[in-house]
Amino acid sequence: MKIPRPKDPIDVGEAKRLLDSGLTLVGIGQRLGYRAASVARALRVAGVKIQRRRSPIKTEADRRLQITWRSIVARCTRPRDPLYARYGARGVRICGAWHDFVVFRDWARAHGWKPGLSLGLDVWEFGYAPGNCTWVSRSESIQQGILDGPKGALWGITAFGETKTASAWADDRRCTVGAQGLLERLERGLDPERAITLPQFAERRITGSRRSRPARKGSGRHPSRAIDWDKVRELYVKKGLDVAETALALDASYHGVLRGLRQRGWLIEHETVPWTKLQHGRHLHRAWLSMRERCRSPAHPEYAKVGGRGIRTCTEWEDFGAFHAWALRSGYRPGLCLARLDRARDYAPSNCRWLTRQEMSNRILPKISRKTRWTFTAFGETKGPTAWSRDRRCAVSLTGLVDRLRGGWKPEEAIVTPSKTGPEEPLVWVTAFGESKGVEDWVRDRRCRVGPSSLRKRLREGVPAELAITAPPFRVPVKKGRTERGGGR
Repeated sequence: MKIPRPKDPIDVGEAKRLLDSGLTLVGIGQRLGYRAASVARALRVAGVKIQRRRSPIKTEADRRLQITWRSIVARCTRPRDPLYARYGARGVRICGAWHDFVVFRDWARAHGWKPGLSLGLDVWEFGYAPGNCTWVSRSESIQQGILDGPKGALWGITAFGETKTASAWADDRRCTVGAQGLLERLERGLDPERAITLPQFAERRITGSRRSRPARKGSGRHPSRAIDWDKVRELYVKKGLDVAETALALDASYHGVLRGLRQRGWLIEHETVPWTKLQHGRHLHRAWLSMRERCRSPAHPEYAKVGGRGIRTCTEWEDFGAFHAWALRSGYRPGLCLARLDRARDYAPSNCRWLTRQEMSNRILPKISRKTRWTFTAFGETKGPTAWSRDRRCAVSLTGLVDRLRGGWKPEEAIVTPSKTGPEEPLVWVTAFGESKGVEDWVRDRRCRVGPSSLRKRLREGVPAELAITAPPFRVPVKKGRTERGGGR
């Protein structure tokens, strides 16, 4: 067993000198290579009185600054820190004065520190020092490569010529979701600008997500106030689009636009009836939106087959009213699907028609080549074994018919010959009432009152044929002294 070499005793004189210079016990321990508790114990044994200092952390701002200070010290001095490879391993150091948090705190307050800012380096080779550091925003630190995290590029989202974090974009007036919802949209492949401005109801159409955006505290904004009403006036009042078309053009809420138009007095009376009240309005509007999304949105599952190949919708169908009118004229009914006759051409009235789901699947699925079906001819007809087993003339099941044909039976005999479920009975001809029939035929006659077994038994016992056929079943004679039920004397 290897015994560790004991450490040299603590230099109490040096520790006392450092303590008098203003260093803390933690700073002294880092200088001498010991723990702060070991330094304090050695000073107390030597009779040095250690005065307990007041904590420099008095406010929430001090606590945040201390977190920043600890992160800087760790990335420059501790090899186990995740950022040591980018800073300490590359020679970035922290100046001696900043080993004391109080000095760092005073410098930060005097140089414009605010919550949310990060400490940036002007020249990396000079390290962290008062003359080489400035306070920058998180987005600026991401652009400079100073700040990085486990989510990589998602920390900095570039849209509309700006680069900000997800939290900063969530506070922007143009953003319609929270920070987590924005990151989820980007992970699903949406464009940053569309992910920021896409309303919740449009996201449900594209992705099927039903997650609603949590209300931000202190926002106090009504959903309709985020709409650009100048564009609404241009589209609705001047160009004559209806409420639904205006909402779709702006990617805004239909009810938000409708409410705002009513408040401003711009709403036309006939527009009070939404497209949901039209005949098949909901179904056709869903089909119309799906057609547009598969041509425009890369997030749609079929975009690569449609929009990725350059397929677009015609100018006429940009208006839902025109599409709705064409659908009713072309024979739409619920359950039909919109299909293009020529898959290389755009969506247009001359290239589209309504098909059933079975017809759509037949267009999509390739035709499978099958082997020639087994058929045989009987009674002048040619059918397969399954069809013959369902014929009224067939007296056996499908399995029995197939076994007979494989055994070499002629087709007509295999079909009409009844199956044998018991021992073979000899064919008996019975003559009665001037007719000669078999027992089975007499049993099916209306004059017969018994079954085939009873009729055969009567004939074997010598009962005349006509009596054996027409007599009802014999009653069992009751013994004397007992009732018919057999319960009394």
